[in-house]
Amino acid sequence: TPSNSYVDGRGLFAELDYEFSALGGLKPVMKTFHEKYKHKVVNNEEFWNFLETHTGMKLDDFRIRYTMGNATSSSFAKTASG
Repeated sequence: TPSNSYVDGRGLFAELDYEFSALGGLKPVMKTFHEKYKHKVVNNEEFWNFLETHTGMKLDDFRIRYTMGNATSSSFAKTASG
């Protein structure tokens, strides 16, 4: 696993936590995800579909940036600052 995978994953979860702040952040969303999928194998598409369905948000920008490898370590700073 490339080392930037961990950095990008951490950045993605930080951005999603910020994006879901009105819902209590990422933690309650992931708790529901775990309850629903704890005994299943989930692919990327299923994960993103769950996030969009559960939150009612379109997350295409996040999905494309992180799934297609266009994430940068400063992505959160750009999103957080507007």
